[in-house]
Amino acid sequence: METKIVDFVTFIKATREEAVLLADEMGGAEIHALHLMKGFIPAEIPVGYLVQPLPGKKLGAKRIIRD
Repeated sequence: METKIVDFVTFIKATREEAVLLADEMGGAEIHALHLMKGFIPAEIPVGYLVQPLPGKKLGAKRIIRD
């Protein structure tokens, strides 16, 4: 029996400009601002930006587990 697992690569960048540049180099990606919370309200300034490949992009690593 063989199980295939795909790990998708995500990155965290300090500035929006770095995140946009990386997303462009990746050929398209989703960028999400990371905010700390103050109670139920997000802080005004993001602490970083999460960059994830768009669905269907081949930016992952496949691992095969054989039993």
